[in-house]
Amino acid sequence: MPGDNPPSAIDDIDVQLRSPRPPRHGVYALTRTDPAVACKLLWCFVLNLSDRVRDLTDSLAQRLPGALDGTPPR
Repeated sequence: MPGDNPPSAIDDIDVQLRSPRPPRHGVYALTRTDPAVACKLLWCFVLNLSDRVRDLTDSLAQRLPGALDGTPPR
């Protein structure tokens, strides 16, 4: 029976992992000395921002029907 199997380790994991946050001045210094790191950080920022804007747009579209098709509010 499917319910007889014990849960997998992945089913038990409910932990939010966070990476350490380096000091801002250290990041600025690193980006000035290593253009490849600066480019990668900028690209990660752009992807993150894009995901957040997409999520916000989807959320607004669900809450405000007609908001994205040009229909004026009532």
